[in-house]
Amino acid sequence: MDASALELSARRVLGYNSRRILHLLLHFVMIRQAACTRGLLIAASMMLYCAAAHADTHCHVVGPHDPTPAEKALLGGQTAEAETLYRDALSKSPHDPALVVGLVHSLLRQQKVAEAESAANAELATAPNSVPLLTVLGEVQYREGKIAEAAGTADKAFVADRCDARVYLLRSRILRINSMYAAESKALALAHQLSPYDPEISGAWSRTIPLAQRIEEQKKFLAASDAKDEAHERAEKYLAFLE
Repeated sequence: MDASALELSARRVLGYNSRRILHLLLHFVMIRQAACTRGLLIAASMMLYCAAAHADTHCHVVGPHDPTPAEKALLGGQTAEAETLYRDALSKSPHDPALVVGLVHSLLRQQKVAEAESAANAELATAPNSVPLLTVLGEVQYREGKIAEAAGTADKAFVADRCDARVYLLRSRILRINSMYAAESKALALAHQLSPYDPEISGAWSRTIPLAQRIEEQKKFLAASDAKDEAHERAEKYLAFLE
């Protein structure tokens, strides 16, 4: 329905003397239409990119690794300690994308969203095409409710590297907020194939699979690590809950 048709319908309901109410109503409806259109475009973009993800690409699967002290702190919920450890590590290895990503994640967990955005943008200024940095900026934008901006950032990261698992995790969140649950599941499946030992990816992906498969995957996840830390204990408790 275009603006003229909306105006005619509104005048019939409100009467010709309700000019201010009419203008407010039209403004609201047109904003809603624009938002819906933008959401559909974002969702279509996400779906097309996910469908074409592995068409001509051979990707390396990320294997398990021993977590660093900062990663352990973040996984264990010690977010302030994780922030300190990441900052210390960055003072020794400036501009390391993995450390910047960890720092941004620790800031987000502490609700320091503005600081997280500043940290991501500052590093992107020196490495504008870094896929990990673009992806974590997209996560910050998503957290801020800037869904269109997050989708655009995810698109840029995807074009640079179709094999980054965290890009698919970000895409899955955008697809979900647009109620595209089947496409979300496909994006999470791709993310898990690329990085099966990422705890955040595994947690999101496991919610999309049957219970029996979820139990088996949780057993595999625990078997892949000998670490007896807080995160491992939580994983064991989760397995007991599933069983």
